[in-house]
Amino acid sequence: MKNPSNRSAGRVLLRRSLLTLALGFALGHGVHAQETSGAIFGRLPSGQSGTVIVENLATGLRREVTVSEDGRFRLPGLPNGNYRVLLDRDGQTIAESSVVVNAGAGSEVLLAAGATTELDGITVTAPSANAIDVSKVESSVTVTAKDLKNMPIAPNITSIALLAPGVVAGDSAYSDPPRFNALPSFGGSAVSENSYYINGFPVTNALTSIGFTELPFNAVDQMQLSTGGYGVEYGRATGGVVNVITQRGSNEWKGGAQVLWSPESLRASPRNRYYGENGRSPDAIGGAGRISQYRNDNQFDQTTVSAYGSGPIIKDKLFFYAAAEFVRQDGGGTNDLGIANSASGVATAAQSGWSDYVYRTPRWLTKLDWNITDNHRLEVTGFSDRGKQSVDYTGFDYSDFSHNDEKAGGYYRDDDTRTWIGNYTGMISDNFTVSAMLGESKTTHINTPFDYRPDCPSVTNEAGSEIPGLNYTSCQFFTDAVLIPGTYEKTLASRLDLEYRLGDHTLKAGYDYNDAKAKTGEDAYAGGEYWVYRRNTDPNEPISAPDGVGSPASGGGYGLDGYYVTRYINIGASNLEVEQKAIYLKDLWQVSDNVLLELGLRNEQFANYNSRGQAFAKKNRQLAPRVGATWDVHGDSSLKLFAQGGRYHLSLPNNVAYRGADGIVNTQEAFVYTGVDPATGRPTGLTALGPVWSENNEFGQPRDPRTVAASNLKSHFQDAI
Repeated sequence: MKNPSNRSAGRVLLRRSLLTLALGFALGHGVHAQETSGAIFGRLPSGQSGTVIVENLATGLRREVTVSEDGRFRLPGLPNGNYRVLLDRDGQTIAESSVVVNAGAGSEVLLAAGATTELDGITVTAPSANAIDVSKVESSVTVTAKDLKNMPIAPNITSIALLAPGVVAGDSAYSDPPRFNALPSFGGSAVSENSYYINGFPVTNALTSIGFTELPFNAVDQMQLSTGGYGVEYGRATGGVVNVITQRGSNEWKGGAQVLWSPESLRASPRNRYYGENGRSPDAIGGAGRISQYRNDNQFDQTTVSAYGSGPIIKDKLFFYAAAEFVRQDGGGTNDLGIANSASGVATAAQSGWSDYVYRTPRWLTKLDWNITDNHRLEVTGFSDRGKQSVDYTGFDYSDFSHNDEKAGGYYRDDDTRTWIGNYTGMISDNFTVSAMLGESKTTHINTPFDYRPDCPSVTNEAGSEIPGLNYTSCQFFTDAVLIPGTYEKTLASRLDLEYRLGDHTLKAGYDYNDAKAKTGEDAYAGGEYWVYRRNTDPNEPISAPDGVGSPASGGGYGLDGYYVTRYINIGASNLEVEQKAIYLKDLWQVSDNVLLELGLRNEQFANYNSRGQAFAKKNRQLAPRVGATWDVHGDSSLKLFAQGGRYHLSLPNNVAYRGADGIVNTQEAFVYTGVDPATGRPTGLTALGPVWSENNEFGQPRDPRTVAASNLKSHFQDAI
């Protein structure tokens, strides 16, 4: 629960904004990222009038609108698909065309006919094969399911995103291990500066802003890639915006299944890694030359099983679509230790230098589409993306490049994301359209290390630190950091968009709200505490600690001989929250038949809260003006010249508060002792040499937002991304 009295406390602010200006030619389809429906628009020749009727060929959805006095017509809020477009005059169809509607885009249709008294037949007009969207000013690309069927492309969102101009794979350090692909970078921006949506709902990682939720690949109907210049409806990105539109059911029953198998035997062997000629590895190990990592046997099998089905529950009214996918990857290989030419490295590799792993990724999606009436439509979507990893560490011998079956480590990890989304679109009148979205997503995490014993502390004995006659042992064999129980990320998102057409102006207004919460943290020491046994050669020499902590001899007992022990505790647990709000106004002004001007203003707000509900970073007014223009050069949607400029803001991710504005426990304490517990390795008979201390004054208390320096926040923000 947030504390309202503390929300104004965050006076030190950090924001990321970007000013852009672009000029270009368009010879392809345009989209408006994050929208879930499209539009049909056009203009009749001078003097013609009538009623335009559109009909979805798959679902029977039917809409109509009266042509305005200037001959223009527009039908927004249409689900993507194939449409028949009719021009009706006095009860007679006098012209007909067909058009494909893409979500987030406008599709122009050409309709023309003579007067009714001169009608000899229906005029059927086909749209240009290269027609582009002259109703938008942004730089964008749409990839459809039909396109994907004809492309030799890996079945994941990143591979599709890389098809867009100016998009490259980011640093592999930010890849998602179960998917083995780096995240995309748009126009040189960081991989954390992108926004990802599914049916208009934000699926960007709620904790770090790195990564996103995937879908069964068969469930992808369209993927919209906005690489810059997107309108005031959307923000919180200075890189790219990716919106996936899912498949939907129709009046036709459909189904299918697929099995993909990528066997290890048909893969090329990865190359080994070697040190350069820089003197770092003067000695060859086992005839391996200057090898850094042996990789020739790093291979895996991968199998993907998928299926889908769709159809009508009530013809022309209610439809369903369902898809499922299961990906299994079995493999093995050397760990990337970079240590093969050092004695200690070879010793480490001999115990845990090889990994055998199984990655299992089950996904599913279910979607219902309800045409309440021809003018009101409701969509409900639910989906899950889960990644389960089982990894075993065994020994690897660099003398003959063999590995054994003696398990020395490993882990089991389970990351489970479940999401539901509701979308409503209503055409209130010929000129007024309303759309709304509400959804929630939650990700839970389980990470269980091999041979981890939560009741056993971590213990280390420094050389010469053991008291003669005492038996030093430990029941904890796992030494790395441990994820705290119950970690999760959760996002609640909603938005409302209004569109009203008034003469040559299409006016838009809207509001959106995102609330991202997370529980995160880790215990740096397995078992919750770390004991280090030590000895000072001079018992009267003060140990390395603040004033008030004595020498070993000051504790008496074995301390008179310099023996003592230090306890370290380093654990962090944070309940974090980010609130994001935005409101926008926009005018699409048809200045002339071929020129469209876009004017807009967006106001974004964000507030980052620590575990006490205190706002440590808050901004109530981030004005983002956007302006653009498009010129339909030939008047037939075959060539577009457009220009755009605007300001874009990027708020802080949730994990900035962890240690940057929230509190962790990072303490030390020194003791002399009389014995060692033979079961756990903990010291017994403790006598404190002084108080508990923390070098960074970290005793678990959240930091006061009024004292969090902007430079400190900026440093943690850079570390987070």
